[in-house]
Amino acid sequence: MNRIQQLRWARGLTVILAGLYAWIGLAGHGLDRILGLTGAVLVVVALLLARTSRPTAAVLLVVGVLPLAVAAWWSVVAPLVGLLALLLGWAAIRGHTTAATTALPDTTTDGATSAAQT
Repeated sequence: MNRIQQLRWARGLTVILAGLYAWIGLAGHGLDRILGLTGAVLVVVALLLARTSRPTAAVLLVVGVLPLAVAAWWSVVAPLVGLLALLLGWAAIRGHTTAATTALPDTTTDGATSAAQT
């Protein structure tokens, strides 16, 4: 699996986990509902902002995940989904800058791969 595929998997799984966070929010009442729905939106926005501002995306990811995980500390599911979203989201955010540099192999003018690549 190359770097681009890893980035796509990390982004896709993070979006799925954000959907689970929204589902937890819809099933909850009061503060859990607000934290779950806003957390899911912030996780998706963090993935969208990763191309332009990685520090802002990282802050939005943490702010989106932690409040519900802390508020629902007694549950197993909410903190686990939050932890997974944080780990996979961090990999997706971090991968935006490195994927562009490793996508194409370095070739010489005659089409052969350079010695640095082998």
